[in-house]
Amino acid sequence: LFANGISLEKVIIIPDTINTIKREITKNKSKYHYIITTGGIGPTHDDVTAESVSLALKKKYQLHKSALEELRIYYKKVKSDLTDARKKMAFMPKGSKLIKNKVSGAPGFNIENIYVFAGIPSIVEVMMDEFLKLNRAKNKFFTSKIVTKFHESQIAHILSHAENNYKDVKIGSYPIFDGKPKGVEIIINSLNNKD
Repeated sequence: LFANGISLEKVIIIPDTINTIKREITKNKSKYHYIITTGGIGPTHDDVTAESVSLALKKKYQLHKSALEELRIYYKKVKSDLTDARKKMAFMPKGSKLIKNKVSGAPGFNIENIYVFAGIPSIVEVMMDEFLKLNRAKNKFFTSKIVTKFHESQIAHILSHAENNYKDVKIGSYPIFDGKPKGVEIIINSLNNKD
């Protein structure tokens, strides 16, 4: 995300329960440009993310015909049956757009500013590529790294002063510690490339 000009603001880890997912979607959807969920869109009883998003947005939870066709194509290719449990993966909020899944065929979906991915890491990567194709950020982050032999306490006032004087710059300070203090790595990030 960062490499593509999108800042990560918050990470929430929650259980696969309808009320919890619904609450977090409702609470956060107007606070952030994007909400990305991972997991909970498979064929089993505890895969409740799509239904929860439908409830949070007050949209009908229904069969998406194109998603069903994606599943038909995939399961025909791998010579396996499209069971009722697998058909569940084609249900999503009314008005959803599909996010392609080149790994296992079952698509994720996008509705409003919510992007719903599968939970398997290799599928998340593929879906993230699809997300980035759809959401090319106009901005780009620039980053620089400085490694010092100072302790954080020796340079804290300098870093604070620099960040206060350059409002579009974020400065992170990370101690290098290998049994004993060895210095500080300073990461400087900005949305523009001005000195």
